[in-house]
Amino acid sequence: MADADCMGLAPRCNPSTQTCVACLSNLDCGDSAPLCDTATHTCVECFTDETCSSTTPWCNTTTHTCVACLSDDACGGTTPWCDSALHSCVECRTAGDCDDTHECTTDICLAGVCSNNAAADATACGDPTATECDNPDTCLNGTCVPNFKGPGAACGDQGIDCKQDDGCDGAGTCVDAGFIADTTACGDPTDTECDNPDTCLAGACAHNYETAGIACGDQGVECYADDSCNGAGVCTDNGSLPDHSPCGGGFCMAATCVSLQSFKIAKSGWTSCLLDDTGAVLCWGDDMFGLGCTDGECLVPTPVPGMEDITEITMGESNLCGIFGDGTVHCLGANGCAQVTGTGVTSAFEPTPIEVFGIAGAVQVSGGNCFACALLDTGKVVCWGDNVDGQASGDGTTGGNRATSEIPGLSNIVQVSAGDLHTCVVRADGHAFCWGHNGGGKIGDGVPQWNMPGYDGTQTVINPVTTPTEVVTLTDVASITASNCGTCAVRRTGEVACWGENSEGELGVGGTWDSSNPYYYGTSTPVSVVGITDAIAIATGYLHFCALLQSGGVKCWGWNGNGQLGVDASIDGLWESNLPVDVTNVTHAVELSLGVANSDHYCVLLASGEVQCWGDCYSGQCGDGTSGSNRPVPVTVLGL
Repeated sequence: MADADCMGLAPRCNPSTQTCVACLSNLDCGDSAPLCDTATHTCVECFTDETCSSTTPWCNTTTHTCVACLSDDACGGTTPWCDSALHSCVECRTAGDCDDTHECTTDICLAGVCSNNAAADATACGDPTATECDNPDTCLNGTCVPNFKGPGAACGDQGIDCKQDDGCDGAGTCVDAGFIADTTACGDPTDTECDNPDTCLAGACAHNYETAGIACGDQGVECYADDSCNGAGVCTDNGSLPDHSPCGGGFCMAATCVSLQSFKIAKSGWTSCLLDDTGAVLCWGDDMFGLGCTDGECLVPTPVPGMEDITEITMGESNLCGIFGDGTVHCLGANGCAQVTGTGVTSAFEPTPIEVFGIAGAVQVSGGNCFACALLDTGKVVCWGDNVDGQASGDGTTGGNRATSEIPGLSNIVQVSAGDLHTCVVRADGHAFCWGHNGGGKIGDGVPQWNMPGYDGTQTVINPVTTPTEVVTLTDVASITASNCGTCAVRRTGEVACWGENSEGELGVGGTWDSSNPYYYGTSTPVSVVGITDAIAIATGYLHFCALLQSGGVKCWGWNGNGQLGVDASIDGLWESNLPVDVTNVTHAVELSLGVANSDHYCVLLASGEVQCWGDCYSGQCGDGTSGSNRPVPVTVLGL
């Protein structure tokens, strides 16, 4: 067999195998495969790298072809990977080789070539956190964007009083907008007495409550505490004042202003008088004012001509005074000390009411023994009449009959009481002052006027106290009454304190009737009357006192020779009592008669409007239509 027998791709005859083959030597091969593989008698490109070109520098000894690469080491740049099938350098073998680190692209490797396709818009990417100013990141045109909320978008604090609304800055941050200016309105706009409209202060809404204690609500209501703010915007009703607190013309009991003394019933030694609801004055007993009563005794209440439009009355030893509606004082009766006219000029008797000289704005009047005093609406006190012990002047002088003059050194006075020879007043702060005769220590200055037990019991020399002198130890006096040999006061606690002589038990402290009793001779320092805790008024007579109680009862102590304590001494032998005793059958009294120190009877006004009297009724001063006897048990005044 010869080459002629072969053709096409196997043009040579292999003599050894008598088969047609592609080549028997390199001369049989062409440019693309210049080497003859004698084992296979095929034309190949190479057996070693030396025969390969620069573009395909590596000889694949398996296929004897020149290739671009046999391993990754032969590749680099943009085609770093050797494709083991193609033996060419490519961009990628897998999609992972195409990672461009962008979350918003899809990496693809196809035929060794990378492509990075944009992910669908709104695909989640980046920071998934959602904040007030930054929504979760999403893809947009193949890029991961932060999705910040626009500048000014609401965030943080919103609608908070006294703070600006916070807003986004457009870069994902919520900006604190700060405080609203101080005094800007906020919160509750209510404007009340205790709560001003709310306003901003340092970023907080301030309530602007009024300070605790600031006045609000009801103010100046008699016997009620002024309302006040509680510091938390509420006006607190502070309720009624404690019993015995001072009020206009008296002191409070159960939220009602009760007269310090009875200024509607008055008494002298032999006569009683009443101020009725019309402002008229009626008197009964000794007809000292010439009212035309039979045998000089008015056995029933009889009108006093010229005494109309009266607001308060008082009686002296033998005279009657009243305050008219215009604040002037008018008096009638005995004028031997100028106690009726107030001019300092005396006369025997004034049968018709005469305006007292030099008084305007009187709110209370008190008659003593031949002198009188008035309290003015200025809180000042004026007196007139007998001044033997300085009781009508208070200026350090004594003697004579004084014209109306102001007592020096006094102010804010709320009550005055003219006694036998001394005068006492109560100041608004509860302090009391007395001046005049000081027998038995009745001024209350704490200076002894009697020798105490262990001595002979004789009285020392008594000098009058001629200027107002403060009563020691008492700072809560509600009312006071000056007697002939002593003085008593109602305290705001309802207790009663007395000082002065104690010859008939008029101090009300009890104890033995001998010198072993520390108060046997009396005291110039106030002592508490035993067993009285609810007094609302105090009155006096000759060596005795009576107290009107909150319960409507009356207790009396001291001398009882005429039944003036309201108990019958002829039955129980109680001619004197150094302890308070209950007046028989008096249970609903609302006023107690104010009287001069030489009287021995008392009268009370009852809640029913009736008047009852007891004690010395020899001149008809008890008003029951009879005279000539005592009435130890209260009787009802007729004709009222």
